[in-house]
Amino acid sequence: MGEDRYTAVIFDLDGLLIDSEPLWRRAEIEEFAGVGVSLTQADCMRTTGLRIDAVVAFWQRERPWVGATPGELAERIVTRVIELVRAEGELLPGAREALDFFAARGLPRG
Repeated sequence: MGEDRYTAVIFDLDGLLIDSEPLWRRAEIEEFAGVGVSLTQADCMRTTGLRIDAVVAFWQRERPWVGATPGELAERIVTRVIELVRAEGELLPGAREALDFFAARGLPRG
């Protein structure tokens, strides 16, 4: 496989570069608490793998709240995850090497 055929590389964050699932659960627990919905780690596991808008819609049906719209709450959760990833995210083994490999070849990474 010739390297000159590739013009960019796209990485999936969770499970490849870092393990962000614990950070997502923490953000969900914190932000749902802000609208009066108490979630546990086990509750969050029920929606693992869903897009955040689907997670918020699920809990809106299960435990409706008043105040923030589902879109606003989803945005708050994403913002909190970004904060947590920046503050606490740790690269998984091999992630740095993979990023450096493609950087050394001048390929844009996303």
